[in-house]
Amino acid sequence: MKKKMWILLVVFMTTGSYCKAQDLKPTQNEDGKYGYIDDEGKEVVPFQYDDAWRFSEGLASVELDGKYGFIDKTGKVVIPIIYEMVGNFIGGKARVERMRKYIGGDRGGVVCQYNHINKKEILLGEWKEEAY
Repeated sequence: MKKKMWILLVVFMTTGSYCKAQDLKPTQNEDGKYGYIDDEGKEVVPFQYDDAWRFSEGLASVELDGKYGFIDKTGKVVIPIIYEMVGNFIGGKARVERMRKYIGGDRGGVVCQYNHINKKEILLGEWKEEAY
C-alpha cells in the first residue's frame, strides 16, 4: 500500500499541477539582441535574435536577419528561420508567409504567398496568394 501511495505521489509531482511549467520571457539585452530568461532572470536561450515573441503551444517565433522561424524552450530551432512572416501556433498550426512584396502608389499594400504548417513543418495545403 505504501509503495502505491509513493508511486502516486511521484506521478502527481511530475505531471500534475504541483509542478509549474517553466515560463520563459523574451527579453532584449543592452546590445539590442533578444533571448529568453526564466522566472528567476536566468538566461535560458542566448541573446542572438533581432526579435522574439512569447511561446505558444511550446514554440516561439523568432526573427534573425529579416527572416522568421520557431524555436522550442531549449532554444533549438525546430522550424527553420526562412519565412518572411509567421504567426503564433493555434490549434497545432501556424501561418507562414514566403514571398512578401510591398506595392506602392496611391493604393499601396502588401502581396504575399501564405500557407499553414504544423509543428513538424509539414505544409497543410497549397500556397495561396493574398493582397491587403
